[in-house]
Amino acid sequence: MANKNRPKTPLDIYETQHLDPYHEQLRLWSRPPGLALFAVMTAFERVSRDAQREMLWQIRESTNLMWNSYSNGLSVAVRWFCGRQRPIDAIPTNDEALLAEGLEFLDHCYEYAVLEDLHKAVRRGLLKASVNETTKTVRFEALPHLDAGLTLLGLSERATVAKKKENDNRDKLYQLIEASGDSFRAVKHHTEDGMVVVDEVTDLKRPELAAFSKLTTPQFDYGFPAEQEMCGFTLGTYERVWQALVTWSWFAQISFLRPDISHIASPVQVVRQSEFIQRMLILTDLPPTDLEAVLSWMRYGHELDRPNLWNQPLVWGNEMVAWSPTVVVQGKHIRSLLKLMARSAQWSDTTATLIGSREGAMLRDFGQLLGQYGYDFKLRTDFNDGKPGDIDLLAFNRKHDEEVLVVEGKATLDVDDVNEIHEFTKTLLYARDSQVKRAIDWLKNSPETVKKQVIKFVPWGFVKHYYGLIISPESHPDSSYDHSVVPAISLPSLKANLRANDLRKPSSIWRACKDRKWFQTAHKVSDQYNTIVVGDVRYEVPRAEFASASH
Repeated sequence: MANKNRPKTPLDIYETQHLDPYHEQLRLWSRPPGLALFAVMTAFERVSRDAQREMLWQIRESTNLMWNSYSNGLSVAVRWFCGRQRPIDAIPTNDEALLAEGLEFLDHCYEYAVLEDLHKAVRRGLLKASVNETTKTVRFEALPHLDAGLTLLGLSERATVAKKKENDNRDKLYQLIEASGDSFRAVKHHTEDGMVVVDEVTDLKRPELAAFSKLTTPQFDYGFPAEQEMCGFTLGTYERVWQALVTWSWFAQISFLRPDISHIASPVQVVRQSEFIQRMLILTDLPPTDLEAVLSWMRYGHELDRPNLWNQPLVWGNEMVAWSPTVVVQGKHIRSLLKLMARSAQWSDTTATLIGSREGAMLRDFGQLLGQYGYDFKLRTDFNDGKPGDIDLLAFNRKHDEEVLVVEGKATLDVDDVNEIHEFTKTLLYARDSQVKRAIDWLKNSPETVKKQVIKFVPWGFVKHYYGLIISPESHPDSSYDHSVVPAISLPSLKANLRANDLRKPSSIWRACKDRKWFQTAHKVSDQYNTIVVGDVRYEVPRAEFASASH
């Protein structure tokens, strides 16, 4: 994890000499890689099963946060095993002793994922760390000027919105699973080594199963049409392959969740490659060339030095293909494809164009929301203060004619890694200082006649106050971003948390986004520390608590 070009600190030394190689001491590391891979993926599915049972009945932020670290931990585990030997043919097993070793290994990967993010936060200046070499203790500490609760918990606008959606949908999801039992029971199958195997793949083409998988797939509207060309295939073709894999994965997962359908030790799927391709051809009704084009991007490690299982879920071995049903069912498939394209020299420009195209739709959506509260708005206003500039959206409410809202849109891919969030924060800082503030300075200093030429619906002689705002489709800054001058917020978070009274005038929008009261009671950092022990080294992490936010 450590940067090889930096001078080594005691924290770096503990990281590279102790934390990074510690997994090699665990029992599973000495097992044949194919068995070990299956065991750790099964462990993840068992953790997933318990987490889903918890979250179906009551959404717990602590469960969600733990689940995120287990998700990252699985990706770390697969990276380690595939980095040791690739390709790997996963080998199914129902040996409970071996599967217990898989859970032990995954538990360490969970802790490693937590510590990896903390090390990144230290390197980004979001936390500090001290090392006591006598007691072999590493303590991560909050910085007084930053919101450590957000840093430690990984909270964001997106987390709050996700919580609201999960609360709204949990009963519906449970009802869907209950109601679909007969349809899943009708799929002919048997078990091998504790793994469920579909006998007749055409059974998975039942319309009610396809409808179920579509309803339960995470929905993120990127605004792209089905005929949108991606990277050698259309979005519609990609969606067809993904939905077929989701249906297959849901059957395996629900067979695991519901013992009245099947008694299995693991829902992990391991299929001979030739059989997998034939079955996917039947499920998708696609030509072989189209299917292969899509599957090549879904293969773990495709053209990447540091792959992520959540972007490429198919572990393609010499003869077999294996995958975690939970990774497929919960995967953000369009985001994953765009992230892969962005890292490809051939497709990076295409990706930038696609991502940038979301900005106009987002700003229009925001403008229409403001229109419901009596605002007039204009998209894309060009100006020149010695060099060309533009205002993405300017909004004005005639009931409050002393105020104007100046909005900058920033469309990026949803970010969820400490480094990605930090880079996005730098983008927001540039937008704040070089775009929003500059636009407001131009509006303040330009003659009324000049402003009237470009924006006619504002009675500029009455305007005294200008309020800046940055919005994004779903991304968020880290805790180093200062919201006191130009707040930054995702549009879904704004819609979820601002009330009618907040939206009545520019200053109330600005104040609500600046204060973010929905976070004030959502988290706190105590003077207590949680401890993670890795071998003979203790890692102390400030205890962050999450409580239900309120307005």
